[in-house]
Amino acid sequence: GAQVNDVSFGDEDKNSNAVNNRTISNDVSAPNTVPSRTNQPVWTDVANACIIGKNDKFFQEVPNIEGCKAHCQAQDGCNSVEYNSGTGNCVLSKSDSRSPNYRKPCPENADNVWKYLEII
Repeated sequence: GAQVNDVSFGDEDKNSNAVNNRTISNDVSAPNTVPSRTNQPVWTDVANACIIGKNDKFFQEVPNIEGCKAHCQAQDGCNSVEYNSGTGNCVLSKSDSRSPNYRKPCPENADNVWKYLEII
């Protein structure tokens, strides 16, 4: 109730609505950033691109690119994926096309087996 909020924030004279609003705003883990995604994010189209040396997480035996995107969506801070349909390897990265390490076309993808996508 209000007593718990009053103790938490020291706002005994605030109405409960103001206290509740402060509670919500203080629950955001990183201030001044977009809150964690609750809806399905929008992805770019598949590209022959990559981010050199920014492989933050690696998954094997991922059946399709949708599965790779799902791994990314489940990880806080993931912004892009590279997926190899031939091997089922899926690489997640915090970086995106704004990174200085971004390459299009990807020099390490001569046979075009890796597909790159990022969250818009």
